[in-house]
Amino acid sequence: VVLAIISAVTSAFSVVLVRKYSKQSSTFNISLAVSWVGMLVLWPLALVLTDFSLANIGSLLLFALSGILTPGFVRLLYYQGMKKLGAPVNSSLFAVYPLYTSLLAVLFLSEYLAPSNWIGILMVFSGGILVEWSSREAGNLNIHLRKDLIYPVLGGAALGAGSILRKSALIQFDAPVLGVAVAYTSSLLPFLILIASSTSTRKELSLKRDMRLFWAAGVGQAITWMLS
Repeated sequence: VVLAIISAVTSAFSVVLVRKYSKQSSTFNISLAVSWVGMLVLWPLALVLTDFSLANIGSLLLFALSGILTPGFVRLLYYQGMKKLGAPVNSSLFAVYPLYTSLLAVLFLSEYLAPSNWIGILMVFSGGILVEWSSREAGNLNIHLRKDLIYPVLGGAALGAGSILRKSALIQFDAPVLGVAVAYTSSLLPFLILIASSTSTRKELSLKRDMRLFWAAGVGQAITWMLS
């Protein structure tokens, strides 16, 4: 429980830091910078803390696949949603991902959820709806931006699916730090595809500037994922 709480705190800290400088960069550049910083933090720790004699290809492939989903696509969706909707609405709607995760865990991992678990999940889900609704009433979310709600909704679904893949991988190979490092590495695949296929993306790329702005958020996110 303590690990989960600290993970949530470091995640919130990172979100605030990204939001602070988000207008100075694009969603793509922010996501890529945060991922690069995370890799620099995670791989040295993974090499020191992992017993590689227990490694197997199946678990590493699952870690890699989970990384393509999250933080790969999820990070792009999250930061795009934050730029469009603002941090409170985006974070609240993203927070419904435990609902997806829990349903998938019951279906694919045969996990049991107590009534108190379901009550907590429904409270989080209801809270996200209330934040979105109150923002709409206050005029912070006009009709032209309602279509942008798709970013946190899709991101939450991808995050839930990624969680199931990571749990499956950890059952086979109990190496959380290495798992996150592998996931971070594979998460670069969507970025590399976009860089290779888009001239405008390559022209706007400025890792030196963005790593200077978002390095602290990158460290915070790396810590978040390890604790999670």
